[in-house]
Amino acid sequence: VIAQVWESDDPKISPHLKIASDGGLCEVWKLFERSRLILALVAVVTAVGNVTYICYTNLQLLAENSEWKGQAHTENTLVFGTIFLRLVPSHSWVFREAVLVALLELGILVGLILVSLKTGWQAWRYRTSDPMRSWSAIAYIFLDLIPAFSTFSGMGLLYYAAPSILIPHLKDEFARFRVCEGGFGFCNRRTYALTRFFVLRACALVIGFDCFLAKFRDAALK
Repeated sequence: VIAQVWESDDPKISPHLKIASDGGLCEVWKLFERSRLILALVAVVTAVGNVTYICYTNLQLLAENSEWKGQAHTENTLVFGTIFLRLVPSHSWVFREAVLVALLELGILVGLILVSLKTGWQAWRYRTSDPMRSWSAIAYIFLDLIPAFSTFSGMGLLYYAAPSILIPHLKDEFARFRVCEGGFGFCNRRTYALTRFFVLRACALVIGFDCFLAKFRDAALK
């Protein structure tokens, strides 16, 4: 029986089972119950509130600090500044701690906003020509980007460098790298992805640790 079903071009496994030509994407709207819509709205409001708070506090800090620059020997107390002066030893100044943290947080936030705009544009552009890609973009916005906006902070980047989070992600990256076509080290795309993974996690560690130091010192002085 299994062989007959397997070799048949149109096996009648279940006469009551019908699969839409688009895989069921035309009926996804049925999953959006009222409770889910409310939760999605709460997530959006939380994300907007967190982004507004970060922008307001950091822009206010930048406005209150008329002098952004500090002497390298007196203000160089963060890892980012140390790395910068190692790369550019002739530089005689660095950003002050509070200013540097504010600029880093705002810079990352702007990057996330640009990614969100690009993803939203893809969801709109492919809504008819490629529904799967459009729904994937929408899922990425609600399942990844909005939670990222809701909990974003410079110090929170340490989460991505924590061993309990980093090690499983690192294993996944190496697993994808090993199975790439051409063997270990011969797949340019996977090599780029692995390099990007290390660079982003290193940046998360440095920026998160610097934000922690700056805010810890600021709290200690108050």
